Amino acid sequence: MVKAAAAQPTVFRESVVHEMTERIKAKNSDTGALEEKLTAREFEILKHLTTGVPLSAIARQLHISQNTMKTHLRNVYRKLGVDGRYSAVEKAKKLLLIQTILLRLRAWARHLIVCGPVAQFPIQLTEF
Repeated sequence: MVKAAAAQPTVFRESVVHEMTERIKAKNSDTGALEEKLTAREFEILKHLTTGVPLSAIARQLHISQNTMKTHLRNVYRKLGVDGRYSAVEKAKKLLLIQTILLRLRAWARHLIVCGPVAQFPIQLTEF
């Protein structure tokens, strides 16, 4: 019986999807969306930080001086509320995961609005 229940797709109403989205947003309201906080250049630098390449090499790749690179890094660290490269990368991973979940929830909410009040919701959500 448990296997049969587990094999059945989970069904959510639009209001439930909306409620789940709001709960996730409320729990993570301090993080916000990365692109709302960071400039395009800061976001680009943050992506490069994840590669482990030295900062001087990143500056060369982006055709900026090391001083400009340091300024961008200070801004990234300040906006993310971290104090170094490792913390910035970890925070970015967390924010991108949250953002991905919210985008999926919004997509399913749009699907519910277009297709009717009940639809299959194929992902399992757990508390953070």
